[in-house]
Amino acid sequence: MSPLQFVPHNNQPSFYGNAWNVADYNLLVDLTARLALGHYRHVAKILSGSPAVAQAPTSASALVLKHLGPVADEGHRSLRDGWVFQLISWVAAHIGSTGVPLVITIPHSQPAEKGCDAIILSNLSSTPAITICEDKATDNPRKTITSKVWPELRKFESGERDHEIAAEVTALAERFAPGHADQLITTGFWRNDKRYRISIATSNSPTLAASAIFDGYETKVAGDIIRRQAELFLPIGTNLRAWMDAFCSAVCVKVQTL
Repeated sequence: MSPLQFVPHNNQPSFYGNAWNVADYNLLVDLTARLALGHYRHVAKILSGSPAVAQAPTSASALVLKHLGPVADEGHRSLRDGWVFQLISWVAAHIGSTGVPLVITIPHSQPAEKGCDAIILSNLSSTPAITICEDKATDNPRKTITSKVWPELRKFESGERDHEIAAEVTALAERFAPGHADQLITTGFWRNDKRYRISIATSNSPTLAASAIFDGYETKVAGDIIRRQAELFLPIGTNLRAWMDAFCSAVCVKVQTL
């Protein structure tokens, strides 16, 4: 059973992507709790259908519970929800890899961790494409896109953040293809094949549409549609912050049982 179900939205030629529905809430809670504890390899095995690897007990659960617990103010709520959504998005990336082993950066270990939300390498056996992930949990999706995501895309497209990407891509190549890591790194950057995966979690609304949220994507990232992926997570029938409060509470319970 998959924790998420994907429903494709049709916005060609501007962008492509899916809306995510929760198919198995308890499984999503379990996987998120394990990722929060740093057990990403265990989660990747579960999602690939492979035998899960045993994980050593962790003494960090108290800190994880502090990160996931009730928030003191909206600033801390935003950081917590953003981190949790990054973990959910990491799970979604694995589900969307459709049976192909996913080459992706390790999920962030705490809220407000700096750097790219995630980087995915595809076509690792020959000419790699670099997919840069932007994950946002927000009550104002369109404003977040225009004020936070578009400026970041400009930096990536101009090469301003290539030093960050180079470090992440190097680490991925060394992990997954150590025998020809140098070739992959050089080829990937000479080809400059950058792609983007923007994932937005927001409150569900009958009037909310991907076409409105991601409007103008093709003007920020030119070229073929394969460069512009747009994902939406809309928890059914509830406000995003209320959903996150309940979800984080359930994850805390699971962390305590692990």
